[in-house]
Amino acid sequence: MGSIFSRMFAPKHTVIFMAGLAGAGKTTILYKMKLGAVSVDSSAASAAAGVALELEQATYKTTRVVAFDLPDAEAACATALAAAVSIHGTAAALIFVVDATDHGSFAGARARLEQLCAAHGAAVPLLLFAHKQDMPNASNAPATAAALGLAEAAETAQARPSVALGSMGNTGEGLYEG
Repeated sequence: MGSIFSRMFAPKHTVIFMAGLAGAGKTTILYKMKLGAVSVDSSAASAAAGVALELEQATYKTTRVVAFDLPDAEAACATALAAAVSIHGTAAALIFVVDATDHGSFAGARARLEQLCAAHGAAVPLLLFAHKQDMPNASNAPATAAALGLAEAAETAQARPSVALGSMGNTGEGLYEG
């Protein structure tokens, strides 16, 4: 009887997907937030979906953050997203990390962000980290959000709840506000 009640009233586990292009700063963010031990698990994704998907995970209480790179190619990105969902289920929230100094990658990041958002319902909130704000020539959070189309998306009737913040991995600035 006790085990039934403990399962009924046990805290719900939450999964948050943190994604972005390679080198955007996802691993640095996980380490800096000190959510827990970060583990790299590429074998589970490879076996489950037949793709090489490197996942990094951190858990804090009942929240698990699963970070992964979104490949440049549209089909590969769709496969990676399907693999992440098949392994971890649907995300309760999305975090998209952009290297704010790499202006040339904004178009590709925008396409991957659109794919990520399309793979989840419009009610799933989005946090955009315009990362590496401490570096020269970094775009600020509003400019990065505009380049990724968040301003346009906010004007639609079914707008996704979203916020864009600047962040710095070396100091943690902006990470805890998100």
